[in-house]
Amino acid sequence: MRITAISLKPPERIIVRKCYMLDHVALEFDESGALHDCRFEFGCGYDIYWAVPVAPGRRLRLIHVDSAVYELEDYALEIDQFAFDLEAHTWEGELGTVGPGGGRSLVRVSAEATAQPPGYRCEAEVRDENGRSRVYSLSFSGDK
Repeated sequence: MRITAISLKPPERIIVRKCYMLDHVALEFDESGALHDCRFEFGCGYDIYWAVPVAPGRRLRLIHVDSAVYELEDYALEIDQFAFDLEAHTWEGELGTVGPGGGRSLVRVSAEATAQPPGYRCEAEVRDENGRSRVYSLSFSGDK
């Protein structure tokens, strides 16, 4: 399966849990243009972390993925149940092309998260070459 990844930078500096600065909201789309996965990418000092779902529609885990100071042998689980507050942010416009052939455009993305109750939502609107839009959503709310 071919995956297209698109990373979106937040419009302003956002720090969650006193340390982690949100660098990007990254979305992955499958060959049909459907939203396949999402992650929140953070920096903290010289280190890079990703908050990724355990599985589609499940809680987030914080994974240490890289460091500018030392070489990581492998990704490391930092926090098993990572929850944070992020006000809803929306990106609109021609944000990228998804799927093969460049016929589908990502035109809107909305992302938010809450610490209590732990949850997140990533929503993406994809428009095909005929102007028809479809909205995809990945979310979690609760303690799964």
